[in-house]
Amino acid sequence: MSDNTFTYVKIPVNSEEPIEELSASKSGGLEKDALVKNAKAYFQQQSNSDQPSCEIMALSIPLPGNQYRAVSLYSSDLPGASTKENERATKLVTACGHSLPKAICGDVFIGRAYDNEEFEWERVDFRASDASPTAAWCRVARQKGGGGGQGGSASSLNSLVQQQMNVSGGPPHVVAPQTQALYGMDGAPAVVEDWGSWTQSADEVEAKLSIPSGTKSKDCKISFKRNQLSVAVHGETKISGILFSAIVPDDCTFTMEDAKDGTRDLCITLTKANEGSTWSFLTETA
Repeated sequence: MSDNTFTYVKIPVNSEEPIEELSASKSGGLEKDALVKNAKAYFQQQSNSDQPSCEIMALSIPLPGNQYRAVSLYSSDLPGASTKENERATKLVTACGHSLPKAICGDVFIGRAYDNEEFEWERVDFRASDASPTAAWCRVARQKGGGGGQGGSASSLNSLVQQQMNVSGGPPHVVAPQTQALYGMDGAPAVVEDWGSWTQSADEVEAKLSIPSGTKSKDCKISFKRNQLSVAVHGETKISGILFSAIVPDDCTFTMEDAKDGTRDLCITLTKANEGSTWSFLTETA
């Protein structure tokens, strides 16, 4: 890849289609950014609209904690745009610590930029591997000062607003993500995993595992750490990994309940350290 080009990605709404890496020239800078131009042209063609337009969502704003790397998502705001949820994009948004007023719909583009006021604004690479909810930059984003939902600020969207105005000449459509019942949140369907399922509320996450009847507390070994959870039953590891977000270990508990099918349920309650955050997964491999 040339020093004069950058990589960004397209995440198709059809989850069976691969995430596509695209490249464009850096020469336009902030005022004539190629990613915004290309995204608007793509959405205009999709919607047969007379005007090019797109909505910009700040996933991570530039802060010292993320080395001034901003990540933004570009979706269609035109009439006739797809109303089908882009599940991969929605998961990525919540993985940055944001909650959502609505699901992300249709095809989307995601790009990254270096945005430090002491230096010139510049596009930097965002690759397909970065479009995973378990990517390192997502973990940074959802921490305090990391630029995502735990460290974001509406005032830090100035560069995006200016970018939108310069490229389109029209009013900006820049949004910061905000809440919806997703990922087992507040009555939404439980998230099903290989080991069981989990749900969440604003301040807690509850994981439920089916265990053999007759299982006692002494048969369960559960370790609560601020950023990790491990669960073993009868010596077999069921869950072991890094949590989506920090918990308060001393407030976490587990109980066992008899299930209707004759087995038992191991119910684990995790207290969120960041109350109000929406988790998009429970653990990733440690």
